[in-house]
Amino acid sequence: MRYDNFIIWGNGLNYVPSIVSMIRDDSNFEIITMKRFETGDMETFIKDIYACDPYPWEHLVAKTRYLLQSPQEIVFILVKNLNPNEIIKGKGDFEHRECVNVINLKVKIRNQFNPRWNSNHRILPLDAGVSHAHCIHGSDYEDQTEHVLKVLGLPDLNYYKRNDDKEYYFPYHIDYKTPTLVKKNIDTLKINIIGAGIVSISDTPHFGYVNGDKQIYINYFYNNFGVSLNEDHFPENFDKLIENFDINYKREDGKINRIIINSGGRVLDGAHRLAIMKKQKYEEIECIQI
Repeated sequence: MRYDNFIIWGNGLNYVPSIVSMIRDDSNFEIITMKRFETGDMETFIKDIYACDPYPWEHLVAKTRYLLQSPQEIVFILVKNLNPNEIIKGKGDFEHRECVNVINLKVKIRNQFNPRWNSNHRILPLDAGVSHAHCIHGSDYEDQTEHVLKVLGLPDLNYYKRNDDKEYYFPYHIDYKTPTLVKKNIDTLKINIIGAGIVSISDTPHFGYVNGDKQIYINYFYNNFGVSLNEDHFPENFDKLIENFDINYKREDGKINRIIINSGGRVLDGAHRLAIMKKQKYEEIECIQI
């Protein structure tokens, strides 16, 4: 396993939900976090991003020039690459490792969302008629991901990896502490809703969504996506969770996955699952308390 990253450039912003869906549906990857950034001066930003690329800047100027005319904003996506298939590309000073999984996914996304030429001109590996004004960038090797995190002012990979070897599942944003399994009445648990404060699960956009009143949650998610909401809680993924929900679900890595709360009963992870449990008339549930 290794950590990789994707950057959706300005010319791909209109397709973010679809691009995220393609990453989500690729079994090689697990989405960890997503953040939106305004780039400021795009030329400087591109130079910073590509500073650890094996090819010199002069080689990259032509293939990135189109970005200067695109919206000066990106979406950064950090993923776990669960089964990397690494190959050696380039020769001499340009020799470096790349992952076939990342390459294949980039090509698939670019074929779908890169701008089109007015002809069937083709430059491999993309399909005929697809330009090389790429909507997405992907890392070649893990050190590049570490570099991009630094450029964006995000924590280093040790921060995102620190719970990987623990017995229980804890998302990256929660510090792992000695957990206690406790039984709690659903109605006593509290959720922090941006703009509304601490509320019960019945008063959340999440509970409205599972009851068919979807627009409030959709607005809530997209108004905060990439800023305050950084995990893959797109409505399409919420729909999948509702459709396939199993209260006894066990992750493929074998880790126990439960609602995580603090000692005051505030939910730190699991609001979407909690909303489904409330809809399904569960009253008391098992939580991990820290």
